[in-house]
Amino acid sequence: MSEPKENTTPDVFEEERKQGRRALIRRYVVIIVVLLAFVLLFGWLRGGFSEENAKAELVKIWSDAFFVVGGLTLCLGILMWVAGEGTFDLFTYAAGLIFRLRFSKTHESFSEYRERKRGNRTGGCLYALIPGALLTVVAVVLAVLFEHVG
Repeated sequence: MSEPKENTTPDVFEEERKQGRRALIRRYVVIIVVLLAFVLLFGWLRGGFSEENAKAELVKIWSDAFFVVGGLTLCLGILMWVAGEGTFDLFTYAAGLIFRLRFSKTHESFSEYRERKRGNRTGGCLYALIPGALLTVVAVVLAVLFEHVG
């Protein structure tokens, strides 16, 4: 009798998991670089690189820059999370129903629509929530420093 051969092929699922992690890391790096570019742009427009400003004014400018970019990103992430949970499904169903009643012969109930939409959702808005929260925390730290520097 021969012994059963061990499976020597690489684990396909492990490779897919590694590729998924790489894509996730790439997504976070890209969003953070873009957000920091906006922070630098906002700070530059407000005079954050000017030597004429006092330290307290510079801390305030950079705190504002981080808060505007981080706060907007955080709010966008929260909105994406709420929309991903199906909060606005009734509104989109009602808007589509108006056109379907006029132009289409098929009608789908709200429960059918919601199940169909739930199956299409990919989820995941952490790529906006986490960097937005981090930038907002940096803004709060800078605001506290502004109170102590000024």
